[in-house]
Amino acid sequence: MASEPLLTDEQDAARSRRWGLTIGCLALLPALSAVWLVPWFVTQDGPAHLYNAHIIARSADPESPFRPYYQVRWSPLPNWSGHLVLAGLVSSLPPRSADRLMTSLTLVGLAASIAWLRWRVAGWRGMPMAALAAVLLALNVTWLLGFSNFLLGACLFPVTLGVWWAGRERPWPGPVAALWALVVLGYFSHLVSLGLTVFGLAVLAGVTPGRVRLARAAWTAVGLAPLAVLGPLYLSLTREGGGMSPVWGHLTDPLSPRSWFSHLGWIDPLSLGSKVILPFHATSDVRFALLTPAFWAALALVLAAVATLRGRRKGPEGRRAWAILSAALLLGGLASPDTLGVAHGHYLQQRVVLLGLAALMPALDLEAKGRAGRASAAALGLALALQSAFVWDYARHSDRAVGTLMQARDAVGRGRRVAT
Repeated sequence: MASEPLLTDEQDAARSRRWGLTIGCLALLPALSAVWLVPWFVTQDGPAHLYNAHIIARSADPESPFRPYYQVRWSPLPNWSGHLVLAGLVSSLPPRSADRLMTSLTLVGLAASIAWLRWRVAGWRGMPMAALAAVLLALNVTWLLGFSNFLLGACLFPVTLGVWWAGRERPWPGPVAALWALVVLGYFSHLVSLGLTVFGLAVLAGVTPGRVRLARAAWTAVGLAPLAVLGPLYLSLTREGGGMSPVWGHLTDPLSPRSWFSHLGWIDPLSLGSKVILPFHATSDVRFALLTPAFWAALALVLAAVATLRGRRKGPEGRRAWAILSAALLLGGLASPDTLGVAHGHYLQQRVVLLGLAALMPALDLEAKGRAGRASAAALGLALALQSAFVWDYARHSDRAVGTLMQARDAVGRGRRVAT
């Protein structure tokens, strides 16, 4: 009967939804446990952001102890969202709880937004593997560095593309208004994530199949209208910080294989430490590179690509468009400089590659069927387990280093300055 296959599809989707949500929550648990259970788990930039949040939160208070030394400049520049969110948390929570909550929000938010994009494009099928991949991507180097503004912008990248995808054939006022709001939020989060989002929309609008391509391109352009104001505003405000000066710190010789090897190792957004060490292990060995999360994630990606090519007639409409976007971003990350200048931040390549991998999720067959699919799921699970172990190893190191520093608090006393 015709209704039986339909019922089976619905049952498979429901099962995939249940397992996907369950696996996603369980996959997040080890890292979240480290954040909340280890007394002095802090990210690299977390303490500085927390201090800035204190200053912002007390800026309107006449009795603020920061008033004689600091003045908040409310210029409408990017990188505001993380500071404002953390200032709001600091106003209602103890500082350590606010910092932990911000670290948790950026982790869970990025994982959830990547999984949501996969669902928005491909439905619930393959969600268990998609959840594993989303959590692994969320546990990236920028998260451990505490780049909260970029991470909030990275959360908006899949959300914005998913909203556009849902309305790609229906250019109604709703999707356009949603794009306006998301573009403005993206601007105040981080310029790199916003630029990659705009690039993603342009690529998808150009290569996604459909009968209304011209209308789609027109309403996409209308959805990006806030940039007509925000772009010139940003350029006028950033003249004070100097121009951009791209630097390729690792690709020193484009003709040297060794230089390319160093470059490829550097742009990896997943490795949280050296590729020749193991978590909780004191010695190093080049053979340990075979036990890095990046190696097993790359293997999982190759196997998933094989499974996708074998079943290319199945899968969501427009899968090719997402593959093209991902390839463009990954190649862009490969060609990007390390930084656009001291005043413009570092780790540009890792950010581009990270969002390129996020854009790849809707294009892959992640149903873990067949030998390649099952092997991909196993490799992905091992990569996530190793990544979680590295997070806990970092947590132990952070607790020891920061805990030792905090023991000097009583000796220093309150209201004193410490030279560093």
